[in-house]
Amino acid sequence: MSPVRPAVFSCLVLIFLTSASGTVQAQLERIDVPRGVLRVAVFSSLMSSDSRFNDGTTEAILGTPVSPAGSADADVNYGVLGLDLGLGVVERVTVFARVPMVRQRIRAVIRFDDGTQDSVVDSKLTAIGDSEFGASYTISNRWDREGHPGGFRAALGGLVRLAAGLPRDPYDPLSIGTTTGQTDLAVGLVADWGSGSVGARFTAGYTVQLAATVEHRATSPVTPLDLGAQTVTVDWNPGDVVHLGVRPFFRLAQPFAVQVGLTYYRHGRDSYQSTSPGVDPSIMEEGTKRDAWVFGGGMTYSSPSAADPRAKGLPVEAYWTYEGVVASNKGVVPKVRGVRFGLRLYFGLWGM
Repeated sequence: MSPVRPAVFSCLVLIFLTSASGTVQAQLERIDVPRGVLRVAVFSSLMSSDSRFNDGTTEAILGTPVSPAGSADADVNYGVLGLDLGLGVVERVTVFARVPMVRQRIRAVIRFDDGTQDSVVDSKLTAIGDSEFGASYTISNRWDREGHPGGFRAALGGLVRLAAGLPRDPYDPLSIGTTTGQTDLAVGLVADWGSGSVGARFTAGYTVQLAATVEHRATSPVTPLDLGAQTVTVDWNPGDVVHLGVRPFFRLAQPFAVQVGLTYYRHGRDSYQSTSPGVDPSIMEEGTKRDAWVFGGGMTYSSPSAADPRAKGLPVEAYWTYEGVVASNKGVVPKVRGVRFGLRLYFGLWGM
């Protein structure tokens, strides 16, 4: 039976995993891998949050604690370092696999309203995260042809995200683990349009989060720090996720570009079913229907020989971006902020 983190943190990890998936990366790197070429990439992110939106209102990330806890301050820091492999098996078709290693740190001070000593928590955890396997199909690729920068390219992809990480401790209200405890199925579309030095990348995706039987604290995500809440077994059906994004870019030179962008996420309402006496499953569903606007910007580099080992020069791509949740209209959404960076190399295997 796989435990699951409190829903107050689920959007935090969701943004890490979804925006890191191979089908929705909003960068100016290639959207495919040529036939007979292997892509080896290292990706990393450093994210943190100490506050959240609750139906659009900003508050502490743990919300208002339930007595005997009177107040609480907390910082959640989340780092990811992973390996991404992509292979062009035939023309237009790329298969890929991603395995992340996650390091998290949670620091919290819980103050009790009965005057007893404050509780200080400083926990660290390093473990593998949820792994992804998928494929993409290049619908069109008329990009940077015959010395004319820009053009159009688009690819459609799908992946399965397996719950390979370390589940949270359901008896610890501050534990978030490195996995959701259930499997995701995602499809995504990425398209680039440009003319000369300007252009934009457009992304769209839909994630189906499959149901699972889990152990869960019988408390609301609005007030997750309920120290007296019991742990029960529930049938959990998390809401599906939709995201839409656009990232305009400007090329400083052919290999260098600066870009900014905005991505919208919408998460459907979670559903819980429990046969435990005295437990109202609807309490756990509060605040799980949510949305978020994520703003980002940064720089990318793509060498002229990227993904073409026959060309001169080192076939390499790199990126650095800053991202942050800037707004939310409904639900409980952590105000995540941080940086992403990565490096990709390409190696010819056959057909060169």
